[in-house]
Amino acid sequence: MYSEAPGYNGGDPLTYMSTSWYFTTLPNGDGWGNPNNTNDGFIQYYLGSSPTVTGGWQPGYTQFRLTVTGGNGDDGDAARLWPAPASGAAAISKGTFVDFNLDVTAQFASPATRNTTTGWYENNTMPTSVTGTLSGIFLNNSADVPSNGYYRFSYTVTGPGSWAAQNNATWNDDGEVNYTPISEWAAPRAAEPATVAAVPGPGKLALLGLSLVLGLTMAARRGGRRVS
Repeated sequence: MYSEAPGYNGGDPLTYMSTSWYFTTLPNGDGWGNPNNTNDGFIQYYLGSSPTVTGGWQPGYTQFRLTVTGGNGDDGDAARLWPAPASGAAAISKGTFVDFNLDVTAQFASPATRNTTTGWYENNTMPTSVTGTLSGIFLNNSADVPSNGYYRFSYTVTGPGSWAAQNNATWNDDGEVNYTPISEWAAPRAAEPATVAAVPGPGKLALLGLSLVLGLTMAARRGGRRVS
């Protein structure tokens, strides 16, 4: 997620959350050999703008709190959610998010340091722990009529660790660059002690490259792509 983050991703706002299905250890193409490359459990939200974002570094710069709320993210016809318990091709998971709520806290062994170019405090190491939730409501309007309707979803976020990181998997980005999973977190300053959970406020932080934690990657710029 990027929100008014000059110097990061060109400063363009972006909200992207997805199962990390596209990493692979094989040369055959995106997702080959990846156990997450399946419709069961799949989720994808892609929006070329920022919904309501709050949180940031907490005092001491070893804890990062992020909350994101929004809905109707469907840029590039990318919104997907597994219509449990149905099985089938990715097309049955098509729809739109009525709303979603992400609440994540990451703890680090060493404090973030100030980037002298951007002025923001960064930590590009793997968190020692990640906890949180991702929940909301999804409307399935796919061509698979039996799957149509509203779905309430609730995920528990835990970390660190992912299949992609543990297996040294990469993502080729259509032959352009072989990306590896990364963990990057940045915000302009720490929260004031009296308002720990809500500062620096909406539109003033960036959460970058959570591919090792939530199964996301900021390299996935185009969104909406599935191979299974």
